[in-house]
Formats: sequence, structure tokens, C-alpha cells
Amino acid sequence: MPLRKANATVQPPLAATGKLGIDAGSVAGFDIYSRVRGGISERNEALAVLAIGSEDSMLYSVDLLAGKASARGRFSRNDQVRDIAIPLNQD
Repeated sequence: MPLRKANATVQPPLAATGKLGIDAGSVAGFDIYSRVRGGISERNEALAVLAIGSEDSMLYSVDLLAGKASARGRFSRNDQVRDIAIPLNQD
């Protein structure tokens, strides 16, 4: 499953940036946190909750330029996590 970049000024507006490197199932959540100072985004942090087959959901960081997902941790089998939202107060 490739990560896609949106650009409304070109056709087609979505372009693949790279593959996640894992075969994620249909239960998935994704969020991007942008640190903004003076109206300019200084840093982006992308996190995803993905489940592969019948395995437990795991937290991944996602490289927005390459598209690659890297495992950050596993959720307990008792916790069925389907989505993620990153709080704005990260600084």
C-alpha cells in the first residue's frame, strides 16, 4: 500500500511517495502533527495504527517523504485500537 502525496496543481493530484513496507489490513488509523512557528511548518510527525492480518494493532511512525512505516510499539490484545489523533500541545 503506497503512501500518496496530494498536489492540486498537477494532474493527477495524488502521487505515490513510497511503500509502507508492511501489508496493512482494513483496520487502520493515521494522523499527522505539524509543529508550526510563525506560520511555517517546522516539523511533521506522522503516526499510524495498523493491524496486519489477525495480529494485534501496532503503532507505527511513517516517513512522509519515503512512505516507509517503522514499528514503535504494540497495543495489548485486550485493547482494540482503530484510530489515532495526535494532541496539538506537543511542545
